[in-house]
Amino acid sequence: MALACVPYEPTHLSALQALTPRGIPPGGLQVQAVTLLDAQGPCACFGISSAWPTLGFAWFEERTSEALQVARLQVGKCVLSHWKGWLAEGQYQRIECRVPELHARAHRLVKWLGFRLVVRKPHYDPWGGAVYEYVFYPRRDE
Repeated sequence: MALACVPYEPTHLSALQALTPRGIPPGGLQVQAVTLLDAQGPCACFGISSAWPTLGFAWFEERTSEALQVARLQVGKCVLSHWKGWLAEGQYQRIECRVPELHARAHRLVKWLGFRLVVRKPHYDPWGGAVYEYVFYPRRDE
């Protein structure tokens, strides 16, 4: 399965959330994001939203976890390439993300990107389930 990595548009996320609503809109002052497209349309959106300068919130929304497994190497390359590019801009001092407790692949992804676990938040998602909050501190070369 070939995927295309294209600039993010809010309609991409709306299409994903219509299928699997998660209640995690990437609001904020600034959004850096990309969308992965397959033959059916948007299959994932990944980005960092900023509520204010220096603080980012990383998010990844997918149509289905299983659909992305077929092209996981391509997904990983796209995510890592953009992640490194956004970090190289040097605007973030802290980036946070939240992962549903039972989403093992998401936990592996955030750890792979360098996030560290901060806390488990019981009853935190819209359906009463627990989420894990992770944080990433970009290194500053001084």
